[in-house]
Amino acid sequence: MRPPSLLERLLGDSPAEAGRSPRAAADRLRRALAHDIERLLNTRCAWPPERLQRWPRAARSVLALGMPDPAAETGDSLAARRRIAEHIHHTLCVHEPRLQGVRVQALDGRDAAFSIEAALRHGTDGSGLHFDAEVLPGSRHYAVLPAIGPRA
Repeated sequence: MRPPSLLERLLGDSPAEAGRSPRAAADRLRRALAHDIERLLNTRCAWPPERLQRWPRAARSVLALGMPDPAAETGDSLAARRRIAEHIHHTLCVHEPRLQGVRVQALDGRDAAFSIEAALRHGTDGSGLHFDAEVLPGSRHYAVLPAIGPRA
């Protein structure tokens, strides 16, 4: 018997997942995606997208994998938080092929905190995924966790 593929494991379609509850499989999927998103957001791209405009295929390659250097974004202003949200959105849309319909918003009243909403590209139930991302103070690293409870 062949081992389950990555997609089968993520979607809970493997024989090993057959005895587990759908809720447990969905929770495991959300945690795995949150971990992968966190790793992607904590990766710094070698070349920002604006430097690769002449080479559109290179802009979707490993050269542009990750987020621009967060040191370039200064201040805690609403405009700076919106730019960071745009960077997160762009990074997820280009480099996370499992997600579609990605929306990123800076959370009101919380500095350096963002809400990420998306859907699985190959999801079967059509339910949305919600993640909370926060830039950790002093380190410029992102922490991403599945959001608890429904979004309004």
